[in-house]
Parts: sequence; C-alpha cells; structure tokens
Amino acid sequence: MMRKFVLSSLVAAGLAATVAQAGTISMTLPEYNGAGSYPATETVGTFSFAIPVGETIVGAVISGQFGNSVTSSTAVQTVMADGIAVANCPGTSAFCWTTGPETWSHTFAPSQFGIFADGSVVVTDYQPGCCTIRLGETTLTLTTAPVPEPETYAMMLAGLGVLGAAARRRRSR
Repeated sequence: MMRKFVLSSLVAAGLAATVAQAGTISMTLPEYNGAGSYPATETVGTFSFAIPVGETIVGAVISGQFGNSVTSSTAVQTVMADGIAVANCPGTSAFCWTTGPETWSHTFAPSQFGIFADGSVVVTDYQPGCCTIRLGETTLTLTTAPVPEPETYAMMLAGLGVLGAAARRRRSR
C-alpha cells in the first residue's frame, strides 16, 4: 500500500511540474486613417513588448476592425503583421464601402511565432486602389507559458519509469 502511495506521488509530482501557468501580454494600436495615396503600403504602427525571462509564446492573436470612428467604411486593403497577411478587405466585399465597421481576427500558427522573437511587430497596410484606408484599434494578444526546466522533464521521466517498472512487475507475478 505504501509503495503505491509513493509511486502515485512521484508520478503526480512529475506531471504537475509540467503544467504551465499561462500569462498574457496585450497591447493596442490607436485608430488609423491612411494617407489616401495608392497603390501604397503604409505603416499603421509597431507593437513593442518583452517576453518574460524563462517564458515562451504559446499563442498569439491580432484583431481589429475595418472602418473607425471617423468613417465606418474603408478602402480595399490588406493588413500585415511583419509581412504576414492577417486581414483582407477585398474589393468584392460590401462591408469595405457600405456596411462597416467590420471586425477581423487572425490567430497565428506556431510556425509564425518567429516574428515575435525580436520583441516587436510592425503592422502595415497595403492599399491597391482608390480612397482612404481606415482601421479601428488593432490589438495584439500574446499568451506565454514558462519553459519547463530540465529537472521537470527528469522528474516526469523518473515517475513514468517507476510506473513502467511497477506494471512490468505486476505482469510477471
């Protein structure tokens, strides 16, 4: 009975040590009104941030809206974050010109997390044709989690090893 308790405690400690506490970093750029020149790529703004020491990004979302408090409509545009297209208001879309504002959101894939390594993300907007681009506030939200220490993995592997040995021993009886 005591052996099972010790075994369970070792495994629980190893698994509990791998559970990460998530943190959130959120920042917002103000509304944006373009220059009205086209075709052009304009800089909307730059997000600057610091990932806490010992943590890594595990999730990232950028969101905003086409149209703003000046005018709810906007010119045709593509919003980019460090060169990654995150939102598009195409010329065939009714909300670009008439029904705005329209919200948009982009969830970054883990393969895109490299853009956050330098602690900044530049948001640009490409306008292929006529009129003025308008964006509401644009928000970047990063989710972070502690990077597990090597000791955490060692403890988990030790617990799993003890479980495996116990299972083998039971089968051999």
